[in-house]
Amino acid sequence: MNKLLVFVIVIILLVVGGYLYLNRSQIDNANPASYGKLVGSDRDAHGCIPSAGYSWCEIKQKCLRQWEEPCAAATSSNIVKYFCQEGILRANYGTSSVSLVLKDGSTMILPQTRSGSGIRYEQGTTVLVSKGDNAFLTQKNKTTYTNCVAGNQITSGDTSVYTDEENTFSFSYPNKFILSGGEIGFSQDWSYNSSSSGSLLAVVDIPRSFMPGTNFGEAKFSVGASDDPAALKNCLKSNYGKFGTSTKVTVGDRKFTKITFADAGAGNFYDITSYRTVYNGQCYAVESLIHYSDIGNYPPDQGIKQFDRLKISLVLESMARSFKLLPQTAPATP
Repeated sequence: MNKLLVFVIVIILLVVGGYLYLNRSQIDNANPASYGKLVGSDRDAHGCIPSAGYSWCEIKQKCLRQWEEPCAAATSSNIVKYFCQEGILRANYGTSSVSLVLKDGSTMILPQTRSGSGIRYEQGTTVLVSKGDNAFLTQKNKTTYTNCVAGNQITSGDTSVYTDEENTFSFSYPNKFILSGGEIGFSQDWSYNSSSSGSLLAVVDIPRSFMPGTNFGEAKFSVGASDDPAALKNCLKSNYGKFGTSTKVTVGDRKFTKITFADAGAGNFYDITSYRTVYNGQCYAVESLIHYSDIGNYPPDQGIKQFDRLKISLVLESMARSFKLLPQTAPATP
């Protein structure tokens, strides 16, 4: 009798333990901290991992909408955060597809297709093209996420610190402004008035609404780099001729050449400040541009006032002075 009772108790314990184990597994799959454990599991035909009745992609998308950053930090390293002119776009790259989370929380999965340059993901009229750290998304033949650049940021109060995807540089900026990148590929836009090609790595746009009722047009802060031989040769020289002025300054622990220049045309004025330095075989240009119009162009009855030049200059200078080139880790010797 005692042996039978022990046997029954053991069976009950095994059944209850098995139930709790399975139930716990399903609960864990809804916990952001457990997602990293799923990466090594078998994936389905879409590159997703079936679990608790949902694919891994579906679970993760739900998590991103509910927990945002904590979930992104706990999932696979294939998740890329893009900063675009229209907002933040998150992409989780699989072996043959990409899972996207848009700024409104909506999600979509696009299969990879052939591309002549970069990587292309396409489903119907929705297309994501990425190359290096840059990307753009089109929907119904209209670009809905423009000049996207990959990276990470830490926000504290009204300020965010942005670090590029390769941990090459960082800078801080007021998070009420829009952070984005440049177009895919090389262009002369990496530095103002440049005749050589490079990469526009990051842009912070300050819109006209920052100073309403004034002759202020817009302002931009940008980081560009070029390894073009001509750019490296002339990196620390003013490319504005006799109209530019150059001084040597220190930003953080690095020496820069500070070049200032003023341009004008058709009643519009442009004040440019460019900090230049050479680092790891690249000419870096950390620049700010202030665009404003001639106050005399406005009739008095419009009530347009002269914009506060000092205020906008201090904002841009603060971003430039926060710029840091980060130490690079040498590759391991085989």
